[in-house]
This record gives sequence, structure tokens and C-alpha cells, in this order.
Amino acid sequence: MAKGTQAAKRHRQSLKRRDRNYAYRSRLRTSVKKARLAIAEDSEDKEEQVQAACRELDRMVTKGVIHKNTAARRKSRLMAALHGGLSMERVAEDEVEEVVEEEETEAEDEGED
Repeated sequence: MAKGTQAAKRHRQSLKRRDRNYAYRSRLRTSVKKARLAIAEDSEDKEEQVQAACRELDRMVTKGVIHKNTAARRKSRLMAALHGGLSMERVAEDEVEEVVEEEETEAEDEGED
């Protein structure tokens, strides 16, 4: 645990932020997953699902949960898949790799606390 009062406060704040960001990231993953499934199943509301996922990505950027380039890359891949530029297998593989990388960094961050 931190020794100084300011360091202790920063630690408490970081724990709160970690919990909050975890919830935001989970919500983001769910919306992107719904969009990918809508595209893969060629459902009628696939454009709406992709737009919702793009809004969610932008919202997470403003909250500081993900980097703006990460959001831009994910939106680009979703749009390409929507309009037939990418196969859904390629998009899904990239998303899985990103999630694994995020989980690894989260595990490293938890180890530092």
C-alpha cells in the first residue's frame, strides 16, 4: 500500500477507474459483438447495429477508455465488413487478438498493484 496520503488517494482513484473502465470496455465489446453478428447473419438491422457500435466506440474514446486510433481502426474494419470489403473471419480474428492483448496488459497492471 502507498505510504503518503496523496499516493494512497491516487491508488484509491486508480482502483475506481479500473472498475469503471472494465464495465465500459465490457459494454463496448458487447456492442461490437452484436454488430459483427448482425453482419455475419446478414440481418436487416445490421447497419443500425454497426452505427450503434461506432457511437459506442466514439463514446469510449471521449471517456478515455480506448485510444482514438484503436476506435478508428475498429470502426474502419466494421464498415469494411458491412460493405463487403473484409470477410467477417478476418474482423473476428483481429478483434480476438486485440482482446487478448488487452487482457494481458490488464493482468500486468493488476500485478503491479
